Amino acid sequence: MNNKILFIAILSAITFSCNFSNKPKSKQKKEFGRINKKPDAGNMGKTASNDVLLNIDQETINKYKSIDESEPEYVKTFKNQIQKTINSLKNKPIDSTILTVGYINSDTLPDTIVNRIYLIKPAILIKSEWIKDEKTVWEEEISNPYMWVNEKLTPTNDSSNTDLWVTLTIALNYSLPELVKKDEFNNINSDFSFPDLSPKEKTKAIEYLANSSCDLLIHGQPEERNGLYLWYEPQNQFILYYAP
Repeated sequence: MNNKILFIAILSAITFSCNFSNKPKSKQKKEFGRINKKPDAGNMGKTASNDVLLNIDQETINKYKSIDESEPEYVKTFKNQIQKTINSLKNKPIDSTILTVGYINSDTLPDTIVNRIYLIKPAILIKSEWIKDEKTVWEEEISNPYMWVNEKLTPTNDSSNTDLWVTLTIALNYSLPELVKKDEFNNINSDFSFPDLSPKEKTKAIEYLANSSCDLLIHGQPEERNGLYLWYEPQNQFILYYAP
């Protein structure tokens, strides 16, 4: 019996990891705001270093244009993403707004998470807020997002030496909250869902999810976002639905 439970747990974890890594980015419900669009200062708080323009020298541009065929595919893909970041933001201040749109709670109206990416020296910050009825319901702040690709492009033991363009590309492409359809994860075994709840509350949460059309939230630092979160109205907060 114990071996059977262990096998199911491993299978569920593998399935989640495959679904998570293979989910096409085009399916993410994101709407991109105009670069350098300034959000409401009252909502987003801190003032960015708007006097700092993103200047870039030709040597750095050439560095990311140069793609060695022997490089891993993910490095080639990331270098192409860096080039897009450079083309969009060079000679501009770092202050961009991107919207994550989906259905978080049980009403029929779409919900929007406002993500502001900006610079407060020396850090690149991502401030995310879900505002409902003019109140901040949920918020998160990430500083200098990091991924394994950092080590390939800027090999150093000091993360503070990471290229600004690498960090900014990670922020734009891999660090924003995602809202995904719960149907994409129907194969998760309920025995391993809602691990932080008591058995009684877990039964209620499973029933709530079954009758809900809400999306699930993925958030956090790129290398730490291995959980799915559900907005659970009885507790008025996000709760962990599943983590491998």
